[in-house]
This record gives sequence, C-alpha cells and structure tokens, in this order.
Amino acid sequence: PLVIWGAGQTGKRFARALEAHGMRPAFFVDIDPRKIGRQARGRPIRTREALDPRVHQLVVAVGARGARDLIRGELDRLGFREGERCWFAA
Repeated sequence: PLVIWGAGQTGKRFARALEAHGMRPAFFVDIDPRKIGRQARGRPIRTREALDPRVHQLVVAVGARGARDLIRGELDRLGFREGERCWFAA
C-alpha cells in the first residue's frame, strides 16, 4: 500500500495529483499531534509508528524547510531505504 508522509498542503496536493491517475494513499503520516486521528482527503492520518517498511511504499511530501533531513533520519531508524521503499516528492 501507498502511504504519504505529510498531511499538510503539500501532501494533500500530491495526493490529489495521484487521484487524477486512479491512485489513493492507504493513509497519511504526520508528526503534528493536532492532525493525528483526523483525515486528509478521506484517508486517516496516523503517526510514523504505523509505518512498516516490509509492507508500505512511502512518498514524503513535506514542504517545510529542513524537514527532509529530519524525516530521512527517522525513516532510516524505521528501516526504510530511500529509492527502495520510500521516495521524496517535495
């Protein structure tokens, strides 16, 4: 299943672009506690602990400056390898 990290404007725009091609994420991941448990584009927003590198294909779509390096470190810790099970779109 496809997962998008980023339930803000960038992630939602990316999801909308995928929907135009018949693809929808299983869920979104975000670190903002105010977003966790809510929905974005009709899909649940979960914590990074919901990610499983053996199961999920992950696209990171976060536009905040400096976020890429922080997220990359977290994904390494979770067992995701960039270019294999995860990609950065923003």
